Amino acid sequence: MEDYAVIFDHVSKIYTLKSNDKKHKGKQFYALKDVSFKIPVGEVVGILGTNGSGKSTMSVILSGISEPEEGKITVNGEQALIHARNRSVGNNDYRRTERQREVLTAALDKAMESDIGTMLKLAEKGFSMLTTDMSYGDILGCAMGVLAMEEPAVESYRIPEDGAYSSAVIRQMQVLVPDLTKCRDYLQSIL
Repeated sequence: MEDYAVIFDHVSKIYTLKSNDKKHKGKQFYALKDVSFKIPVGEVVGILGTNGSGKSTMSVILSGISEPEEGKITVNGEQALIHARNRSVGNNDYRRTERQREVLTAALDKAMESDIGTMLKLAEKGFSMLTTDMSYGDILGCAMGVLAMEEPAVESYRIPEDGAYSSAVIRQMQVLVPDLTKCRDYLQSIL
């Protein structure tokens, strides 16, 4: 079976017109309707079409900015990593890190559905890319603890949390300046 980098499976996207014209206001239209295709790993693809044919909509859905109303999109391998690390999507780093959590959670869910042989192969691949001060035994102990859980819960927290930072411009860049006391207190409360 061939590996695919991207799979669009019966994807549809509907938009509602926002217009001052009463005739068109609220009218819905398909930007994409029942689109299916597969792109094999290693292939380079260009999307061509006339204005209004759905090129941008497809790109927006593929990048994770918008979700389709119908269908399923599968992004594998390096494309998923690029999606998770893409800084140009959304309006801030919080959306980027949210996407990273989504990708990691999906990967964990898929791994947890696998048989033990597949899990061991994944662990072997992962260990070769891991840099840590934990021993191999410590890591295996953590992995066994996760496997023993009925439903592993993935919890995520954002630091600085809302209200624990101020905005500033430093060297002509918009940045967050964390309130270290509030951040430390919040971190201690969740640990």
